Amino acid sequence: MSQAKYHPVGKFLMPGFVAGRVVGEAAGSASSSVSQWGHHRFGGESWRAAGPRAELGEPVLLAVVDFEDPRWGGGAPEPGRREWPLFSYVNYEGLLAEQVYEVDWEEKRAIFTSVVGEAAPANAADGLAVPFPECPLTLREMTAAEIPTGEDSYWSACETFLGGDAFFRVGGAPVFADAVPRVGEEFRYVAAIGYEAYDRPGGYLAPPDDPFFLGELALYFFADWTAGRVKVITQVA
Repeated sequence: MSQAKYHPVGKFLMPGFVAGRVVGEAAGSASSSVSQWGHHRFGGESWRAAGPRAELGEPVLLAVVDFEDPRWGGGAPEPGRREWPLFSYVNYEGLLAEQVYEVDWEEKRAIFTSVVGEAAPANAADGLAVPFPECPLTLREMTAAEIPTGEDSYWSACETFLGGDAFFRVGGAPVFADAVPRVGEEFRYVAAIGYEAYDRPGGYLAPPDDPFFLGELALYFFADWTAGRVKVITQVA
């Protein structure tokens, strides 16, 4: 992992959370109704996407973040844009360094307008089964070990994000696997998805004992609240 710059937490308006899968009886309750903390969820087919790289298949819905969650405070987008889908191409070999898509809330659809990078379809035996199973997510506040407040804690937070239990970060300060990306002032950091520890899968996939692992990669999602666009930056961990 190459050394990245540290960003103070105060620069980011939204509080920081780690997403976790809801299991057991709580999962049935959360999937049937929107809880007081919003209807966050992993995977599923509640949103669709179309992209320009047909040879790579369709972009895959990784998660949906619900900004009706009152804990966002003043960091949420405008009314009527409650749900923001997090999409990316998966099951490819290479590196798609940047993806941009527009969100259509009426059609619940994401239209990819730009995909930058070299990629080829992965071997069928190496690919993940998509779409991913849908399951409700809960957001818990980040622990001290997951918040970068200095250089030492920055690297500790990276360890929880890349191969740890905090692989899905929402809001707060990002921990970058590489150099800090330049995304444009109109885009605001929303979420980041790394990968799980091989021996501690969270049961997100089918079969549930497979860890969530798209490769030694980290995906960073930046939203343009006004234009309804999302920019996805991929970095090699």
